Amino acid sequence: MRDISPRPDHTTILFIDRIEVRAYSRATEVLTRVESAVMAVYPREVYDQVRLDRVMAEGLSQNPIVVITGILQGNTACQTALESILARLSREDRQEILDTLANRLDESCKLYLRLDKQAAYLGRLEMARGPDLMSVQIQIRVYPRCSLDVVRRALEEIITTLES
Repeated sequence: MRDISPRPDHTTILFIDRIEVRAYSRATEVLTRVESAVMAVYPREVYDQVRLDRVMAEGLSQNPIVVITGILQGNTACQTALESILARLSREDRQEILDTLANRLDESCKLYLRLDKQAAYLGRLEMARGPDLMSVQIQIRVYPRCSLDVVRRALEEIITTLES
């Protein structure tokens, strides 16, 4: 996913700027397990570059909630992390991302995923099907501008490489 040229006369440069994984630890959950689930999204080789933030909040019933956010920045580390995330998802989950890409990519070129928090804690990455999830925001930078087609081609390139 380095340089992608959509037309011979123009060069499009795409890189991953930031990956943010956010999960909520409710009063009934063990905080360290939720932190482990957040970190499990990232490959081990970038652990030392992930900043883990904790913010205390309050739920609707005044129950304490801790918002845990893992933030990774920098193209090389984020590229490694994105490839790892996609590699650990099932073929069906990767296809789901491609099939729903128009709904997952916003105008600022952020890609949104929802991963199963419990599965991540157990060492697996799966798209979330229920409410116990972690949100993942992947900030993609595309020059000269963000394009759904360019992002789709880049993700398809990574996925094709993974499946070959």
